[in-house]
Amino acid sequence: MPNVRIYPDTTHQTRLTLQAQEFREAYALTQSPSVQVRSRQRNLITEEFKEFLEAEAALYLTSSKVKQDCLKELADLVYVCYQYAVNM
Repeated sequence: MPNVRIYPDTTHQTRLTLQAQEFREAYALTQSPSVQVRSRQRNLITEEFKEFLEAEAALYLTSSKVKQDCLKELADLVYVCYQYAVNM
């Protein structure tokens, strides 16, 4: 069984906020307005945006997997953008 984290509904933080904190921990990104941290976060956004554009360009192919790939990359982009915003 995969390690599933349970998020209490009574917290003042949203699940996305907690997930953003976990993301920063996993990538060793501190909660900091420093240029170095912001640059690493911005690079992640750029990388995910490029991956989304590649998946979107292939969207018009007949494979249903292409649509799934596009949605996955779009979700990744939203996720890294959210964690960037939480750090502000």
